Amino acid sequence: MKSLYIILHLFALTSLYSAIPNFMINEESHEVPLKNDCNKICCGMHYNFSSETLQNSFSSAVYDVLRYDITLDYSDYYIRMSKDTTSSDSLYVEAMQKITMKIDSAGHKSFEIDAVDLNVIDVTIISNNATQNINYTVKDKSIIFESENEFSVGDTLIINIKYTINRKERIGIYYYPAGSSEIIAGSEHIIYVQSQPSLARYWMPCNDKPYDKALISVSITVPEDYTAISNGTLDSVSSNDGIVPLGTYHFSHDYPTSTYLINAAASRYVYFEQYYSRHTNPQDTVIIGNYVWSLDKVASEGHPFNAEQSLRAQPAMLRLYSSLFGEYTFDRYGSVAVDPYHYGGMEFQTITTIHRNWLKNKHESGLAHEVAHHWIGNILTCASWDDIWINEGGATWCEALWLEQVFNDDAHYYERFKYYASEILKHPDSHLYPVFAVPEEEVFVLNHITYYKAAWVYNMLSEITGRINFNNTMKQIFESNKFKSVSTHDYIELLKSNISSSDMDLDLFFEQWVYDSGYPIYEISAEIHEPVEDIRSIDVYVAQVQSGIGFRSLYESPINIIFTDVDSNVIRSYKVYNNNRNQKFTFNVNFPFKHISIDDTKILCKINQSFTGVSQPDKDIVKIAPNPVNCSSPISFYHDGSHFISEVRIIDLTGTFVSRTIARDSFGINNVIAPQTAGVYFIELICNNSIIREKLVVL
Repeated sequence: MKSLYIILHLFALTSLYSAIPNFMINEESHEVPLKNDCNKICCGMHYNFSSETLQNSFSSAVYDVLRYDITLDYSDYYIRMSKDTTSSDSLYVEAMQKITMKIDSAGHKSFEIDAVDLNVIDVTIISNNATQNINYTVKDKSIIFESENEFSVGDTLIINIKYTINRKERIGIYYYPAGSSEIIAGSEHIIYVQSQPSLARYWMPCNDKPYDKALISVSITVPEDYTAISNGTLDSVSSNDGIVPLGTYHFSHDYPTSTYLINAAASRYVYFEQYYSRHTNPQDTVIIGNYVWSLDKVASEGHPFNAEQSLRAQPAMLRLYSSLFGEYTFDRYGSVAVDPYHYGGMEFQTITTIHRNWLKNKHESGLAHEVAHHWIGNILTCASWDDIWINEGGATWCEALWLEQVFNDDAHYYERFKYYASEILKHPDSHLYPVFAVPEEEVFVLNHITYYKAAWVYNMLSEITGRINFNNTMKQIFESNKFKSVSTHDYIELLKSNISSSDMDLDLFFEQWVYDSGYPIYEISAEIHEPVEDIRSIDVYVAQVQSGIGFRSLYESPINIIFTDVDSNVIRSYKVYNNNRNQKFTFNVNFPFKHISIDDTKILCKINQSFTGVSQPDKDIVKIAPNPVNCSSPISFYHDGSHFISEVRIIDLTGTFVSRTIARDSFGINNVIAPQTAGVYFIELICNNSIIREKLVVL
């Protein structure tokens, strides 16, 4: 155990704390005025942040980190690579971390800072309390600080940690020589970080919990022909004209950030910009800065990557989510492409990391997902990894919103959710896990739960509360809870306090779909009664047949019972409330149909059996001609003489009967008259107790 005496240095404290908003230091202060006399860092923040603790019902540390100032020197690796790429199996980084924190919990003499396999060289502290003597011990996974006296709430500390990263294992921070990419052409030496979940501790000492947000600055040193990238604003690049000329990139980000959202990448990149004119103020332009390898920037013959084309929709994505959820908060956005990479993308605050393969112009949904995270994930953040469904489910839901926008119809939105459902149902373990508290080590293994089932929670909630109401609720939550971290319990309370549903009790909804596992498995049957004046009474029987571990006996929910034609087009949909395992619903209908089922775009479910009506004979046996037909002209029916056509119905696209002709003799019907109004109809022939149904075009 090392003994560390606190340095009381009031001038240093005064200088440093002037760069931190009062609300992050002083528990007495409730908000920061919109106009303050302060330096650039403080005035860079445009919002009133509440001083209330962000730690709600979840476990928190003794302290609250106010600021991280990180210095990293990547130059050793790149200099070695320039001489001998065979030495690429290890990484050496000299680093410094300055952590500014306040004590926010009474009755403690010790606390820990996460630091895994980091070589700690030196630690010093500056404090506003001169009465304490602190010892520190470096463990494999943390640095433990112990005081002779209890810390007082409000004590402020600056901890300076000099350390090195010296390892061969790629975890938290990743390093690859040129040529490691799947597509070798154009790839360069690269270093980048990937910190979700709980991996920032492998490259920086920190409180590596998503609930603890802090302001940050990051400085990265690289050879002069490399570019370093981090969050926020590039304030300056300083030069070092040594044997190997180096440059140090100094970034600052004046918005509270979780440790897993801090980026620190470097390679030989080229840069290009896009621009988003704010939805709320077109005169205010957000720069979108993108970093890619030179060969990947534009299309070249035989090369698969084209960054300018593949990233072209990013401004439109910012505009869409700004219109739905409130204006984009940050001053900048951008993307940096990396490879090799074990993920698709990562929503580092203001500078998303993407897989190089996303530059093949095939991954717009992924890009939309990462942009959406800048609302749900970065503005409002899961408090712990048990709550990651909030982030990932929300951004996955937003992918469907993007597709709806691109194609200007909701069919693509619902098709996306049918895809999510197929991904869930194909996994034999999909019924075993709730979206809440997926084991941390399986967060990205159980994607069908963390992403797809969690997205279904958003979809179903928007269905039972109304899409417009739900989107407005999300906007209100983002605006009112900027930079807060929420547990699942807190998030549900926020939702419930901002929205209601006459369709279903929301407590039961969240119990079933967030805290519990499984989904309903339906079987549908029906009894069709004889028609009375074109009205048929139909009893539809809905049974839930799921059983076994992971399934509830009953999933109570509104469901949509749909009547469809032979081509699976929905003719009519009826919303009912299913609150029994076996339940009958009766409908009176005056339209033809082929199938009865449950709309699986509105509820996550498996349908073992749907009801199919009378059988359909071979259409080639009976011909309908002419088709198209002129208004009020005769339509004839041709067959081999073995089919007795007892009834002919013409129905418009709303399911309403336009005409109905019934056979008056034993010869059946030979022709009918087309409708007087041009349009698309359905014509239905009842012959030999079967139904032939085709589209009819009237000119």
